[in-house]
Amino acid sequence: MAEISAPEDAKDSDAGGEGGASGQAAEAGAADWRDGIGDRKTREFADRFTSPAHLAEAALNFRRKLSNAIVPPGKDASAHEITDFRRKLGVPDTPEGYDVALPGDSSQQLDEGARARLGGFLKEMHKAGATPGAVQAAVDSYSAMVADVEQTLARADANFRQTAEAQLAREWGPDLDRNTEIARRAVREFDDGGGFARLMETAVVDGVKLGRHPSFLRLMACVGRRMAEDGAHLAPEGNPRQTAQERIDDIHSWNMSDDPALRQKYRSGETQAELKGLYDALYGSNPVVGADGRKV
Repeated sequence: MAEISAPEDAKDSDAGGEGGASGQAAEAGAADWRDGIGDRKTREFADRFTSPAHLAEAALNFRRKLSNAIVPPGKDASAHEITDFRRKLGVPDTPEGYDVALPGDSSQQLDEGARARLGGFLKEMHKAGATPGAVQAAVDSYSAMVADVEQTLARADANFRQTAEAQLAREWGPDLDRNTEIARRAVREFDDGGGFARLMETAVVDGVKLGRHPSFLRLMACVGRRMAEDGAHLAPEGNPRQTAQERIDDIHSWNMSDDPALRQKYRSGETQAELKGLYDALYGSNPVVGADGRKV
């Protein structure tokens, strides 16, 4: 709160220079204009001034300061007084009036849920009478905290993914690619028009997409192996479903073909690996590598 203080010339007079001393001597015989003040504190205040004119000047200065001050409304203030006070602080008339700047392109990336949460936050800030500067500071602080958390999670996710994939490679060894393909073919058997495939690319577990999560691959490799043992061949994508034996016969026919490309395809490592997997599925009894305790 502003306080009435004596003008500078009054203070100089009180300091007691030669001019001040002579002025006091001249007024010594006159009645002191403060003699009628009975209250001690009021008198002490009046003693700061040399004359009523000086006191009036100080009061005018005080009035000017007070007229420019933003005084919080009292407990019984009217709605108009409260609105006027908020406007002087720069508080907008509605929550939508806050011109909040989000970091980067965040404003373009907000989904419907995020926009609703931001709107709720601004509504509460407006109800509390927060200034635009305070609201922006709160948004900046929250955004920085979220970014820091996301970076920490990203580092942890990357470490987990590398560790999990390396462990799976150690467990499956040379059968890694074959077991991975068996798992993916099993997934395609359960896919319903691409919905399952989209889920594997969008769902994230432990920072890893579901379709590449080691635990999920182990599970689907076991499922694919059991399906093959039951006589169902998990054909490559785009091929018709057929039994394992039909697929074996089909592959062997390539070797007898007049087409050099088919004979070359038959001798490829990928085809031979598929043949081995089919024979294992039909006649082998061992579980998929990495499952049920098998390591090699």
